[in-house]
Amino acid sequence: MVGPAGTEQARASLAQVTRRGTEVLRWAAGRAGTVVVADCGRLDAGSPALKVVQDADVLLLLARAYDDALAHVATQWPTVARWTRQPSLVLVGDGYPTDEVTRALDIPVTARLPEDPAGAAVLGGRPGRRSAPARSSLGRALAHLAEATASRATAVPPDEPTTSLSISPTARGNDPRTVWR
Repeated sequence: MVGPAGTEQARASLAQVTRRGTEVLRWAAGRAGTVVVADCGRLDAGSPALKVVQDADVLLLLARAYDDALAHVATQWPTVARWTRQPSLVLVGDGYPTDEVTRALDIPVTARLPEDPAGAAVLGGRPGRRSAPARSSLGRALAHLAEATASRATAVPPDEPTTSLSISPTARGNDPRTVWR
């Protein structure tokens, strides 16, 4: 689910999606071989995205591995950890080494995504070839991350099965194209 770039438009879109809880997302996640990824942007206690986060099986918090971003993660992590059962930190691009970030913040890093502006543009809806996400370094890394995240999500029984967002593994194994439907 890709939201609009502007803050007000994104809030309005999320308010529509979550108007009746996260029913639409749960319905989409119930399809075999489907992984639902909701880009919730910057989270805060007043965000309409909080409903999505609270119902998610896994939360992936993305941050660059530089001082400013990691300082923000360090101060917000305790709050984020209260919002969801399985918060996970994913680093983006270069910066501090993964093991150093894990030690310094005492937060395990689930994955590291490559810096790939062209791949990000296609994934963000810009025109490009249909196969471009599967061929980009970011697309391949995201496919692996989605597969691993889906496995983690299905391994943990939800607190309330009727209200949790279900993420199931892709139907065709490691084929990245199954993620981009």
